[in-house]
Amino acid sequence: MAEDLEVDLEVQYDRESHRFSYLRMAKDVLAREEKPDYLLFMCKENVTEPMLRLADGAGVKVASESRIPMLALSGTRDSSAGKDRDGGMLAAAVQQRSELLQLVYANWSGALAREKTEVLLKRYPETVSIWSASDGMALGAIEAARNAGRVPGQDLLVGSVDWQPEALDKIRSGELLVSLGRHFMGGGLALLLLHDYHHGRDFDDMSPDYVFRYKLEPATRDNIDQVQRIADPENWSSVDFRQFSRVGETETAKAVPDPDAVLDAITGALARQETGSVASRE
Repeated sequence: MAEDLEVDLEVQYDRESHRFSYLRMAKDVLAREEKPDYLLFMCKENVTEPMLRLADGAGVKVASESRIPMLALSGTRDSSAGKDRDGGMLAAAVQQRSELLQLVYANWSGALAREKTEVLLKRYPETVSIWSASDGMALGAIEAARNAGRVPGQDLLVGSVDWQPEALDKIRSGELLVSLGRHFMGGGLALLLLHDYHHGRDFDDMSPDYVFRYKLEPATRDNIDQVQRIADPENWSSVDFRQFSRVGETETAKAVPDPDAVLDAITGALARQETGSVASRE
């Protein structure tokens, strides 16, 4: 590519793979008598600012590869839910080019999350986002951020999991960016399947390695009205859930139901209780 663009490119490799060797490598390049026109580098913890200052002092333009400095709050080391959520967070961090500064365990406690976040924000003042494995811990992190003079929703973005009522209120106020949820509906889905099985709708056409899973959905300021209707217990008593049963159907009743399709239909019915709007995935 460099040849096609007529760019004289020199690639340096950080063989020692730590921030001090990375900074030393940049110093060596910038100390040359014949300096490059540009220095293209990846932002790394605690060395980005010094590298920018060195390049500026040497009269070399820079192109920093932007990464989002992020902290992560997990539950406990022995929690399967925590491990699954951590794995999803790590995969998303790589995909979204986030820089995970540190992951800590806060035992699903809002108070402990607040205490640990206060320490972490002092240690990593460059933090611009916090991921939390639960809404409760996210609420603690938001409190810690405010105590540190930060403005959640403006100079610090917080995301979490659970669709807890208090978290939904924080989404409405703008302090919490997003909460992934609807997994509380899994019990209702299991009850529906048990009802159908009891009435003769077996799963004998299911392959031995089939895994019954569904996706979590994001609650944001764009759909907060719908999500709060879905989570409102009073609305659940207003919906006739027999409409989602396979009992009484014909050919389609023999097929194993798609979990996402069933939950989409249920959330749509719940969201329509007040305004007639439908909450479902496109």
